[in-house]
Amino acid sequence: MDEAVLHSVRSYKLLFPEEKVTTRRIQEWCGFIVGRKTIIRILDRHFKKIRLQGGLILCSVPKIGRH
Repeated sequence: MDEAVLHSVRSYKLLFPEEKVTTRRIQEWCGFIVGRKTIIRILDRHFKKIRLQGGLILCSVPKIGRH
């Protein structure tokens, strides 16, 4: 499951390089077939969280050396 979601994240970033990667956007991108908690777990495992104004948490920078 991780590889499928990560592939979707890579595709999303390739097509929309200026857009932020969020749980909701990736869930929409995957057609809502992957659960929100699953996406959160995968993004948390592979990406660094960044907090912005309003408390929004985005995952954007890949974590190095973590699988």
